[in-house]
Amino acid sequence: MKMRLLSALLAMLMAALPLHAQRIIGGGCGIDPPPPPPPPPPPPPVTCPTSINSGATAITASWGFYNWQVDLRPNTTTLGSETDFGTNPAGLVNIAIPTTGSLPCAVTVHEIHGTVALEAQQGGSCGVNSIVAQVLDQNGNALAAVSLIEFGPAGANVPIKGTFSTPLTVTRFSLQFSLNPGCSSVLSWDLVIS
Repeated sequence: MKMRLLSALLAMLMAALPLHAQRIIGGGCGIDPPPPPPPPPPPPPVTCPTSINSGATAITASWGFYNWQVDLRPNTTTLGSETDFGTNPAGLVNIAIPTTGSLPCAVTVHEIHGTVALEAQQGGSCGVNSIVAQVLDQNGNALAAVSLIEFGPAGANVPIKGTFSTPLTVTRFSLQFSLNPGCSSVLSWDLVIS
């Protein structure tokens, strides 16, 4: 009787245990195929601080040339650029920063300050240089703007300061210029963004 009770108890216990799937033995000779290689790891993300620029040499356009540099730090971003207009460009000039894609790190703008400088050069019959220049974000919001008139040859260095009650998140900058009549001139931005 003890044997029957023990057998019944063992049968109930085995019925209650789940069955586990058996591993398939491959290759017919009892040798498993090698596992597939793991996928390569993704490239590490670009982290701040970092700097990006337009390149080692100035970028040439039909109206002149330009260069820029952005230094991205955890709490402060600096934007510097120089745009040299040798001729009068037709319409607006737009320079994207970076040229393609987005900044390696998004920038939150609470405040912007710095300077914009214009050097108007005498050239031919052109004695007056009028320029409107802006620094925009990816949505066309103006972060800094200036409208200057210079009687060449002359130069101006204008302070820029602004605060944003609602901070802006910037993933791309754009420099925009409109010249009238467009004497030879150089405009440079030197901005600190925090």
